[in-house]
Parts: sequence; C-alpha cells; structure tokens
Amino acid sequence: MNRLEKFPEEILEHVAKTIANCKSGSEITEFFRVAGYPDIRHGGSTKWRFVYAKLHELNSGRDGQYHVAKIIEKIADPKQHIGAEDSRLRLTTSLNEALIHMHIQLGRDGRLVVRDSPLQFEASEANAAASDSGDDARNACRSIPTDIKRDLLVEAGHRCAIFTCHTVTPLEAHHILPWSEHKRHDPDHMIVVCANCHGRAHKGEIDRKSLYMYKGRLRSLRSGAPSYPAEEVLEKRPASVIQGEADWSEERDRPRFDVIVDGVTRLETAFAPHFKVRQFSGDPVRDLHWRIRGQRFSMEWRSASGGALDRTHFVNAFDLSQAPRPDEAVGSNEMGFEIRFHWRGRNRTELHRWPIARKELPQKVLWDVGGKTLPPIESDEP
Repeated sequence: MNRLEKFPEEILEHVAKTIANCKSGSEITEFFRVAGYPDIRHGGSTKWRFVYAKLHELNSGRDGQYHVAKIIEKIADPKQHIGAEDSRLRLTTSLNEALIHMHIQLGRDGRLVVRDSPLQFEASEANAAASDSGDDARNACRSIPTDIKRDLLVEAGHRCAIFTCHTVTPLEAHHILPWSEHKRHDPDHMIVVCANCHGRAHKGEIDRKSLYMYKGRLRSLRSGAPSYPAEEVLEKRPASVIQGEADWSEERDRPRFDVIVDGVTRLETAFAPHFKVRQFSGDPVRDLHWRIRGQRFSMEWRSASGGALDRTHFVNAFDLSQAPRPDEAVGSNEMGFEIRFHWRGRNRTELHRWPIARKELPQKVLWDVGGKTLPPIESDEP
C-alpha cells in the first residue's frame, strides 16, 4: 500500500454511510475500539455524519490515509461477519464501487489491494495456477490477452457470471478447466466471476459442471444459439447445459435496488425513518412506487422517478405507540421498505427489511433501527 493516496471526501462519505448502515451507535463505538481507536466514541449524533467526521480527521493527519484503510479493512474483515457472508459480500461490493476510483479494491479476504487498473484478472488466477503448476504456469497465466479479457467481460455484461450474484467489481477471469490441465487461455473454457465466487470455484463449492451451465446461459443470451467446444473436451453434460433456460434473462436483467436507512427523526410521538435508494443493476427503471410497511408501519404508495432517486426524500412519520396490525411479510419487530415497478409487462416488488428495537427509558419509549439488513424479498404480481 506504499502508493496509497489521501481518500477523497466523496469516498470518505460513502465509507461512513456504509459503516453507519450496518452498525448501531453503540456498535460504532465498539467497532472503533476493536479497530484500535478506543477514543472514538459515538455520542448520539447522526451516525454517518459522526463516522464521516472521524474518518476525515484521521485522513487529514500525516499518513492518515493508512488509518482510514485500516478501518475499511476492519469493517470488511470476514471475522466481523461470521454467519453473515451474504451481508459481508453486499458491504464489500458497496465499498468497492467507491474504492475503484482510487484503483484500490477489497479482496475476498477483506484486505485492500492497490491496483494499476480498475479490473484485475491476473493476480488471483496466478495464485491458483501457482498452487497447481509452479512458477512457470503462474507467469504464463499473467499474460491473458487483452482481447480475451474484453470478450469475456462483454459476454458476462461486465458482471459476475453467477446470475444470482450480480457483483460488478472486482471481476476476475477463471479457467473452468484448470490451467494445469489445459495450458491455454481458451475463452470457451473461461468465465468472468467476482473475487468471492472465484474463491468458491477453486474450493469446489461451484463445481465445473455448474460453471459450464452458467457459461451456457451467457452464450444463449448473447447469440440465441449457444456455441460450445467439442463434447469430449467438456465431458458429458446434460441437455439443459446446452440449451440453457429461455427465461434466465429475467433474472439477469431484472432491476434491483439498494436501500439504506439514512437516519431517524424522533419527535415526541413520532418515529420518522429516512431512506436512500439507488438502482444498482438490471434494466433502468423510469418510474416506481414506494412505501414503508410493517405491522407498526402503514402508508399509501408514493411515486418517484427512477432517474432522480438520489434527489428524492424517502421519509414518513409514524406513531409507534399504536398496536401492531397484521402484515404477512414483515414481523412485529421489523420495518419494511417496499418498491414496486413495472417491468416486462408485469408489476414487480422488492421488499427490504430491518429489525427495530424498543427501549424503555424512565419517561419515554425509544425505538431504534438495527444495523443489519434482512435479506430482500422479490415477488411478481400476476
């Protein structure tokens, strides 16, 4: 990290909001203590602004960018997310979308890597090859031709080819047939995946047959008639590998959104959560409707422009002293944010949820939003 520059203000803000979105106030204090900064204690102000101020203060000092880097690595440390790998992956992806502008990325081990270009194919592929074939194979793997890299990226739509992942960075080229067996950079036997899925492939969690199935889906989408190398090279494959699924494009191109709790306003009898929404993948959505819902939250649908999400205020006030009402998708101690949009002839919905906690104080009741987002629920209306 000897070439690390000072972090721009925009990236510091993004990192601060990412940390604030996954930590409560007390958890922020504990997080900084574990990271080696016990004097940083959250005092009740807006979480992300507090974290941003501390990051800015650290970044401004001599070699302060390395302190910020240390904090970024700590929030992405796999040991901080035991049993919650999916949420760690979403967090890492969100951070990498900002860090890529500094040519640095978080790897699947949670460590920062300074990169000379936004996408890095060679490093992890070289490491995998080295374990199989020694230095000669490792060095050969580092020279994947640029045109092959480009073709593989275009084939995958510049995203991880595992269609339920959709990660956009960091991306790496994986040899489906190991380099030790094939000794060629053959695009018919290579696929673009994210760093996390790449590691899973080398561990065998995503096996060779599955990778060829993902490859088949990409080919069928691109040309309408998949092209494959010789059957004897690919071993025996079921017919579904060759054909692919015709409706798979609905999974890949489906619009998907990130929703974060950007703060909470607490009045005498009101609880008003603030949200930020962005579309991170899929076909662009022109218009959508949104509402906050749950057994303790009820409101009418409101409209928003898909092109102005960053300028839209997603907020509504609720009286949580009222008795909860039934909601089949959101629990009594949960809060949901639901998005509805029209796509490919049908109404689609995406429901994001957070745990909420009731705290009994001497003269009042205080509600707070938990830092960990529950998995979103997608559904299609008939």
